[in-house]
Amino acid sequence: MNGLYNSGVIAATATSDNGNATLVTPQATNAVGIIVGLNTTVPTILNDTTGTISAATGGPAGGSAIAISIMSSATLPTLTNLSTIS
Repeated sequence: MNGLYNSGVIAATATSDNGNATLVTPQATNAVGIIVGLNTTVPTILNDTTGTISAATGGPAGGSAIAISIMSSATLPTLTNLSTIS
């Protein structure tokens, strides 16, 4: 198979909880599980029956959570999901 095969866990997490910091305020945080970068070709992503691709963010300032990000001029012709992408 040419591409990315997942039968496990690909996960990204981020938090804006900075309880130990004293001089800065919480800032929004971002979490991205997979990035298909600029001018990149990934022929396929197969997330098999036991696979999980996820992203989560938390804390007081929130943020964005993106399981799969496909950047401009990137190519991903096929995405097969047989389980969980969240």
